[in-house]
Amino acid sequence: DLRDLAAGVVPANVAYVPQEPFLFDDTVRGNITLGDPSIDAAAIAGAVRTARLDEVIAQLPDGLDTRIGERGTTLSGGQQQRLGLARALARRPRLIVLDDATSAIDAEVEAEILAGLRAESERSAGQGATVILVAARPSTIVLADHVVHLEGGRVVGRGTHHELIRRSASYAALVEAYAREAAARPATTTGGAA
Repeated sequence: DLRDLAAGVVPANVAYVPQEPFLFDDTVRGNITLGDPSIDAAAIAGAVRTARLDEVIAQLPDGLDTRIGERGTTLSGGQQQRLGLARALARRPRLIVLDDATSAIDAEVEAEILAGLRAESERSAGQGATVILVAARPSTIVLADHVVHLEGGRVVGRGTHHELIRRSASYAALVEAYAREAAARPATTTGGAA
């Protein structure tokens, strides 16, 4: 119960990453640390690596010290999402809530990011972060260890993606509807690599 926790416990231990992270007209480094001096170079490097932002930074003219413009206008949507994720990871939270936070990232890179989060947790003897993915994209859902299917704010199914496909007609219909919608959308190009 959150009411039983001491003030400051939740912000210090929980990171929320929305689909569209708010980015400041500052450097990449400044957007990761938000001026917090306790976030050292090692924490930044680890977060950047796990968020797969390192290859993006390598292409920027001033690396971590490149200014990204108001709301990150010089970055693609996927790059903005990776930066938002790096910001969360640099704080080494115990719980990370990714609210469709990888929707603009290529599915292969997304899988690598989530594998990196899992590996980080294993390296820290299970003391890494618990990750809650809020997602509709099947390529994201299939990466989860455990899926909770909600309808009308109520839990109607639990299990792996493949178990729910077999056991739940409503879940299977939802996944199929999403796949049909995605297939019907015209292919678009984004202004940069996600």
